[in-house]
Amino acid sequence: LFRSIEYSKHMDGLLYGDTLAHQNANHSVSLKGDFWKAFYAGENYHTRFVTNRDHIHETFPARKLLHEMAENVWGNGEPGVHNNDWINIWNPVKEDGEITTSNPCSEYLHLNNTSCNLASFNVYRFLDLGTHTFDAKGLMHAVRLGMICADLNIERGGFPIPEIAVGTRTYRTTGLGFANVGGLLMAMGIPYESDEGRWIASQLCSLLTASSFHVSAELGSFLGAYPAFERTQKSLRQVLNLHRVIQELAADLPGKNREYLDEKTIDLYNRSSALLPSAQGLTGLDALKAFGRVFVAPDKMDRNRLAGFAAVQETARQIWKSVCAPGLRFRNSFTTVMAPTGTISAPLGCYD
Repeated sequence: LFRSIEYSKHMDGLLYGDTLAHQNANHSVSLKGDFWKAFYAGENYHTRFVTNRDHIHETFPARKLLHEMAENVWGNGEPGVHNNDWINIWNPVKEDGEITTSNPCSEYLHLNNTSCNLASFNVYRFLDLGTHTFDAKGLMHAVRLGMICADLNIERGGFPIPEIAVGTRTYRTTGLGFANVGGLLMAMGIPYESDEGRWIASQLCSLLTASSFHVSAELGSFLGAYPAFERTQKSLRQVLNLHRVIQELAADLPGKNREYLDEKTIDLYNRSSALLPSAQGLTGLDALKAFGRVFVAPDKMDRNRLAGFAAVQETARQIWKSVCAPGLRFRNSFTTVMAPTGTISAPLGCYD
């Protein structure tokens, strides 16, 4: 009987759209800048129709609404929360619209009807276990190969609906990422929940993204920029510059006290404010401050334990400077994600 029936593979077809819908789903709430303004002011917040923002559906006290969401998260793990203001300050194509949602795991944040092909590296493989030194050049080489393959896959990949095929090729989004950061930290004896661990993770992410955009610029010089580049390049360059100034802060962070870092943060922002993005009331200064708050006691960080990542930090800093140079044309509007990698951890050797 089953062999004689052919089911549509379409996302809205009988099997996926009608039969399995909501049986294994993630439910998220998108909190925009106006919600947080109402929350801090103790005011009401209006929910609105997605298709008609002028239509108010219901009104709630913002603080009560967040409390009820928190209670539900404690009870059953839902809903997840999207801080839509933070998401959109990093939006590299603001000229074409706001980012409204993500894929179910929330690592991919771009416009609707786009997609990225995931490609993760096992970062543990780049660590010298004897010296605890990370192979920055090796990662850069891997990123180069990964970006070339990922960009080629946009041309030859299959997509579930025509709209996603058009969107993906318009913005040429790729999804390079990491797996086994926890394994790397444990191999070094560094707690996962520590300032040293967070700093190492931030520098790995910075080098990954800087390197991927460096390759994207190289591809762009030979093959041309993504189709929407001309009309969206201002937003993209603003996001790249935000990466650059945050990397400048990260490079100077270990061992420094809060007073020094606060002054450094303001100085970095003042020198680059005209080049940085904003969204829903947030500015580049907010992003710099948020990065600094990730670290509990930066003045107490053990810089000796970070020495093996000095090349990662400095290489990322230099690449961001070159990537932000005027005149570059990028093949891709978006290059990196941090996926859960649950399904690919085994073939990547994370359990070896």
